[in-house]
Amino acid sequence: MMVCNYCFDNEKIQNLIVSLDIQADDSYVCTCGMQNDEVEEIKLYLMDKEELTKFLIDIIHELYIHENTHGMGMSARSIVEGDEDPFEFAGLSDLYDVCESLFGDNLLADFIIENKPYVDIPGGEEDLFESAYYRVWQHRCFFERDDEDEFGLSNWEVFCKNVKHKARYFDHGDFSVTKTLENFSEFFEQITIKNPNNVIYRARKIYSEEEKNDIISNPSKELGKVPIEYAKTNRFSPIGISYGYFAYDEETVLKEIRSQINDEVAVGKFSLESDLKIIDFRRNTMKKEFLDYFSDNFNGKFYCIEHIISEFILDISRPISDDNQLLEYIPTQIMSEYIWSKGYDGFLFDSSVNTSGGTNLVLFEEKYKFVEFKRKKIIDISMTTEVLGD
Repeated sequence: MMVCNYCFDNEKIQNLIVSLDIQADDSYVCTCGMQNDEVEEIKLYLMDKEELTKFLIDIIHELYIHENTHGMGMSARSIVEGDEDPFEFAGLSDLYDVCESLFGDNLLADFIIENKPYVDIPGGEEDLFESAYYRVWQHRCFFERDDEDEFGLSNWEVFCKNVKHKARYFDHGDFSVTKTLENFSEFFEQITIKNPNNVIYRARKIYSEEEKNDIISNPSKELGKVPIEYAKTNRFSPIGISYGYFAYDEETVLKEIRSQINDEVAVGKFSLESDLKIIDFRRNTMKKEFLDYFSDNFNGKFYCIEHIISEFILDISRPISDDNQLLEYIPTQIMSEYIWSKGYDGFLFDSSVNTSGGTNLVLFEEKYKFVEFKRKKIIDISMTTEVLGD
């Protein structure tokens, strides 16, 4: 039995079927009722139902573990009380939830059950897809066990809890800062760029005549990264350690310092040294082929790590009150220092205050050269400026 590309809403499933290039003739009517239509330019491509089901099952096995392997539902029986479902207590998903999560279509669960390949139960095979309703599936990205650590990566929430309240600088018996961070090493290599955009900007508000004179007399120092004696606790660097915080364009850098109309600002322009090694955490970079489970180059471990990195990126932009900064900045500070320790010069990430394409750059060392600076006045909320004279 065949199925066509118009039977599914999922664009990647459609593209998969089209890529096989098995075209239906004009008289063919698919089981979902679709037919070629020259007027509406509808062209049917076909794929065997069982072949497609096997493809989807392989994706599920790549990213989910069945109860028969992890046993979390059965283990929960000794914990739950009364009529509480141990499988629900263990946070397990049924096939409908799995299909919704992976393919954006929970009805694919029924398609899989109806068209799964033959299972030789008398011959000792297990029917893991006997029912779509059983809560038996645990996502590999959130599964950890001592004897199976291929995908078992500590999620960002667990990491944050431990480094804030338990083991910050050294490994302990039940938590290893080192082991957790080393899980990211291979992934970072995949999202590394060399020779990024050469021109970067940094800005500061001018609050007094004294500040203005200091900047005019020594702009490279006053607009570069903060001297260590003035380095305060920051989202990426603790007190006493100075990183450079830059942006790729003036609009972004002005928004990052929370400029307001009529503010007087100094905007410094810098050029980066050549051959820098920079990690690129921007959203578009995270759409790598190895993160696409429909691709032959899909890497399940990297897929899990990307989930954790996404939480790290969210923490970068999350507002934190002054009272909580010392504690809440610890995880991102540790991650930043780990990146530095691996030989990287810095990292890029999307600006949370300029969502129309703004890019921020964190540099660990002074690997840039001062080009020029201008004093400007903010004249509207879109960060339009007018240049001020000396």
